[in-house]
Amino acid sequence: MLEAKLTSRLKSDAPQEIADLLSLHIRNGEFPAGARLPSEHGLAQHFDVSRPVVREAISRVKADGLVESRQGSGLYVTGLLERQSFKVHTELSKDSSAVIKLFELRMPIEIMAARLAATRRLDEDIAQMEMFHTEMERSEDGDPERFDLQFHLAIANATRNQYFTELMAYLGGIIYAGIRFARSSSGPKVHRKTILEHGRILSAIKDRQPDAAEKAMRAHINGALRRMNADK
Repeated sequence: MLEAKLTSRLKSDAPQEIADLLSLHIRNGEFPAGARLPSEHGLAQHFDVSRPVVREAISRVKADGLVESRQGSGLYVTGLLERQSFKVHTELSKDSSAVIKLFELRMPIEIMAARLAATRRLDEDIAQMEMFHTEMERSEDGDPERFDLQFHLAIANATRNQYFTELMAYLGGIIYAGIRFARSSSGPKVHRKTILEHGRILSAIKDRQPDAAEKAMRAHINGALRRMNADK
């Protein structure tokens, strides 16, 4: 059965809270492909909510392609190849091990984005990156993470491949929360190091050097991973 149980302090959107919990159990493999979910009645009892609330939660999980209905039998978890959705849960950004996994996901995507940006970038892309890099540097005591994210999104835009841009935009909020979590206990030294790492990426892309851009991006993300591991 599910480990998580709702408390009296429900979020404003109880169906979404339940849907998120069910999705998390499914994506973690605790409900493997082909497994039958508990009944609507069973879930309502477990979460201590009404059946219409559970029904709405299930419809949201179904919309993500994680489960399917089998007439007269119930709800079953779909296989990975049958799913048509991808989701990173925002709650994961509060856990250091989950943030590390997120950065590992970023690694191949952003390395390729940096390479492509170095060969396809326009002058306007460089202007955007320079602006966000400058703002990042100026906002040490403010919200540098917001400009950090905008810098990386500008790199994705420079690939001239909308899928990079759309994926980075989707991951944006999670990455933002992850970066803030990662830097929550860091000081000025880490901020300056991050600025230098971004500067190397910017220089390589500006000079149209894909190998150097890849190397700089790899070093930046590896550096972030090392800093997070050091804080664990």
